[in-house]
Amino acid sequence: MVTSRFVDLDIETFADVKCADFEKYFSDFQTKVIRDSIIITQIITYLNDGKTAGKEYYQNVDTRIKLELKYNNDSVEIICMDRFIFQRNNQLLINTDSLKYLLTLTE
Repeated sequence: MVTSRFVDLDIETFADVKCADFEKYFSDFQTKVIRDSIIITQIITYLNDGKTAGKEYYQNVDTRIKLELKYNNDSVEIICMDRFIFQRNNQLLINTDSLKYLLTLTE
């Protein structure tokens, strides 16, 4: 199962929003729960195919999407992202429009 909590990606803030502070900072976030295995496979593929972001341009994520991946073995992975990048396994990776679309599209 994938749970995506998100706000408008274009919201500007006076300081970067850390992953741990997302729910405190944005009280009006939307939540999308994804159970469709085909969509989850697409999300995982986009995450796994992420290209490394240049650290000269990106130092940290200004969180606008907080993603929670629950695996079959009950482990949970949290990934935070902004318009341009996401952090996974202590790496900054380039975000794609396709991934953002899957995580923020509401029915």
